[in-house]
Amino acid sequence: MYCRPARKAPEPEIEEKRAFVAQLGNLLAKHKVKGVIGCQYKIIGSDEVAVVHFNDGAIKINITGDSCLAIMYDIYRALV
Repeated sequence: MYCRPARKAPEPEIEEKRAFVAQLGNLLAKHKVKGVIGCQYKIIGSDEVAVVHFNDGAIKINITGDSCLAIMYDIYRALV
């Protein structure tokens, strides 16, 4: 059985997600939510990942194929 590779997001979509993740990280840091100091969008292999940074480390959240609303929900679920 053939499984095609994951769909790579077009460049404008990547830039939109990168900006959204950074702005969401700034908002979470500003309001001191769970010790978040910022968020970063990364592409690791074929996966899109949001890296949430804390004072004492970071977590990676897979956001491949997510809309901005879905990214916000995935980060929320990881923080609660």
